[in-house]
Amino acid sequence: MRPSSSYTELGRCSMASDEQQRRMKREYDEGTPVERKKVADEKCESTIHEAGHVVMKWLVYGTPGSARIWQDDKGGWRGECDPDRPREAKEAMARGDCQVLEREVLVAVAGGVATDLAGGCAQWFDPRARCADDFKSAIELLCRRKGNGFNHRGDFERQVERAKPLLEENWGSIEALANVLCEELCVSNCRAEEVIGAAVKRGD
Repeated sequence: MRPSSSYTELGRCSMASDEQQRRMKREYDEGTPVERKKVADEKCESTIHEAGHVVMKWLVYGTPGSARIWQDDKGGWRGECDPDRPREAKEAMARGDCQVLEREVLVAVAGGVATDLAGGCAQWFDPRARCADDFKSAIELLCRRKGNGFNHRGDFERQVERAKPLLEENWGSIEALANVLCEELCVSNCRAEEVIGAAVKRGD
C-alpha cells in the first residue's frame, strides 16, 4: 500500500509523564500556529522515520525490535531503534557475511526512505539532517562489504531504490506503527510485533 494522507494526522502532541515533557507540552499549546505546526511536523517525521527502520528490520530478520522518540532540550524530536540483532545475524556480521551486510544497509536506509515516501525529504548528504547518521552507517557497511575503493555513493543510491518497493508494500505497517509510536513514545519488540501483525492481518 502506498503512503496515504493520514500521515498528516501523526503529528498529535501527546503528554508524557515527566515534568520536561509537560513543560514542552505547555509551550507547544501556547505557541503560535506556525510554531505548533513545526513541532508537530517534526514529531510526525520522527515517528515515520523510526517506523521505517523497525518495519525493515522485521522484513529482513523476522523480528522488529524496539524504538522510541523523545524531545530534546530545544523542543525538537529525536528517535532511535534497538541496535540488537538475532544472534545468527550478529555472528554473520562479525564474519563479514555479504548477505547480512546488505540487509543491514537496507535497515540503515529505511528511515530516510520512509520519510521520502511520506512526502518529506531525507536530505541524506546534509551532515546536520536526521538521516546523516544513517548515511554514515550505510557507507561504513558498504565499505565492509566491497572495500574502500568501490563507488559507495552509487551503491548507496541503489540500496535506497531497493528499499522503496519493500516499504511501499508494507506501508500500512509503517503507518500503524508510527501512530502507536506517536501516542506511546516507545514501543517494545513485542508491541511492535503486535502492531505489525495486526496491520498485516487487515491487509494494510
